[in-house]
Amino acid sequence: MDSKQIQLIGDVKDRTKEQFLANAAALLFPVDWPEPFGLVMIEAIPNEFDRAHGRTGSSVMVHGDCASAGCYAMTDEQISEIYAIARESFFGGQRAFQVQAYPFRMTPANLAKHRDNPNMPFWHMLKDGNDHFEVTRLEPKVDVCESRYVFDAEVPASVRQGSFNPIGTCPLTRSGARSLPPLPRNKGKIGSRRRSSSPTGRQPCTSEAG
Repeated sequence: MDSKQIQLIGDVKDRTKEQFLANAAALLFPVDWPEPFGLVMIEAIPNEFDRAHGRTGSSVMVHGDCASAGCYAMTDEQISEIYAIARESFFGGQRAFQVQAYPFRMTPANLAKHRDNPNMPFWHMLKDGNDHFEVTRLEPKVDVCESRYVFDAEVPASVRQGSFNPIGTCPLTRSGARSLPPLPRNKGKIGSRRRSSSPTGRQPCTSEAG
């Protein structure tokens, strides 16, 4: 496998995987899933939030075929559109792009419709980042502290380096306040755990109106 053009790296630790993949010109790895997913975008990288909650994020993909047991499944037409956008961004010189995943369009009507869902405090947290994007059309700056996401925190540059600990106390903002309010408690799980895709128990993909 090793040659001047291909280098066998072996295992990469979770904390260095994201940087490693972002700097890679190409990746070659075996995938042994029998499902006919067609185009696939691998998302099996636990971010700081996932790790703070002890999650692996393993075997999570964005794919077509409109059915899955835990991945982000969509129609073949939709995954083709995502693939084309990603391809053109890389051809244009972009090195990476941010992936944002929501349970539905974060409209007031949809939030009201699902208001009794135990994941609602988590979804309200995600909505902060979604609102930033909808207003600015720019990727929000994402940090993690106190085991939750923080979007566009205004932390002084002099203290920003190393100031965000995924399980530590959130730092002070430039105004002197903490960078976020406490996350409301509920009896349900915070968010949904990522699950591995398998040939059995596949659920059809649906779209949320609004």
